[in-house]
Amino acid sequence: YDVVCSSPSTSLLCELAKAAGLDAKFKMDAMFRSGPFTLFAPIDSAFEALGPVALAYLKENEELLEDILMFHIIPSRVIASEDLECSELYRMENGYDSRTICRTPFIYQKGAGNSDDERPEIVTPDVETCNGALHFVDRVMLHKTTEQLGLPPPDATFPPGEVPSAAPTKGNTPLSASPVSTAPVTSAPVTSAPVTSAPVTASPVSAAPVTTAPISFAPSIAPITSAPVPSTPSTGPETCETIDEILCGDDMFDALCQRLRQTGLDGALSTGTWTVFAPTNEAFSRSLSRTYLDQLNTDVEELSRLLLFHVVSEKAIYKDDLPCEAGENLIEMAMGKDSRTLCVSRIPTYQKGAGNPDSAKPMFTEFDRPACNGVIHTIDKVLKFYPVVED
Repeated sequence: YDVVCSSPSTSLLCELAKAAGLDAKFKMDAMFRSGPFTLFAPIDSAFEALGPVALAYLKENEELLEDILMFHIIPSRVIASEDLECSELYRMENGYDSRTICRTPFIYQKGAGNSDDERPEIVTPDVETCNGALHFVDRVMLHKTTEQLGLPPPDATFPPGEVPSAAPTKGNTPLSASPVSTAPVTSAPVTSAPVTSAPVTASPVSAAPVTTAPISFAPSIAPITSAPVPSTPSTGPETCETIDEILCGDDMFDALCQRLRQTGLDGALSTGTWTVFAPTNEAFSRSLSRTYLDQLNTDVEELSRLLLFHVVSEKAIYKDDLPCEAGENLIEMAMGKDSRTLCVSRIPTYQKGAGNPDSAKPMFTEFDRPACNGVIHTIDKVLKFYPVVED
């Protein structure tokens, strides 16, 4: 419980646990205080995917909220990620079973209410605690469907005049604001002007990660082609530079260029069509701990996945095409996971992954740097597709 409430990636879980009265349970109940148990902890984006109306509804229905949270705990057992048995059923604290699904190299823990294309993935395994095992997951585990649980759908809207001030919030904001009305909610999607880059779904990657040269991409990643870049600003064919040439010719991207060459991805970015969210040298030093940077220096597979989380294959997405509309602002990256565009006054301002806390969102510092084979946007922090446990 202390680890969950001290992590910026699980602030919503901490707040909802308090709303359900589980903070007292963890302090007073002998099993929860001393363990052992195994907890699958949903990160903030997992709860956000339920939608604001569902979150507000859960806060006002503590019994249902506790039931869902208890479905994330295996009591009286400490199970490391390597000991989770593929296809095995595990009895959870609320009496229902969850199942471990293995799709090398990914591990999922799902309930009967999680569809196959929205399985909760273990994104950070084996976080050290003194009373059990802790694994961060990227979706809320559900023992029944949202309809069976009575949860409003993600696109539900509040009735006019009923927008609550008590919806869960991140950080240290109290959850004791005015009560939420439980009047029926509507599920009509919010209408918006169409965006030119259609959203992609966050379906799990089912193939092995990228390896070093020659670079091979998972089947879910579109193959590299030499498709022409859509009509974009260009300096003309005689002076046009590829993405690789631009990044490795600018001192601001020395750290990125070095790592692209370390993995062999510099060659991939010299052909095809790409959108690159490019971290500066300072972004690497600001965003990543010394321990994790040292790991990247020796773990080429991990480094490749991290770098591919900064590029979109087969698309040149310019600033005006970055999606701002809530629910439609996910972009599938080249390694198969989604990043999210966050806008201020409908202007793209941040690009974040599931592992970037809201207190340290990567911000755009430059847009639309054109290349022969795509476009580059500069960001001030490294995109993280899972929470990195810092020093």
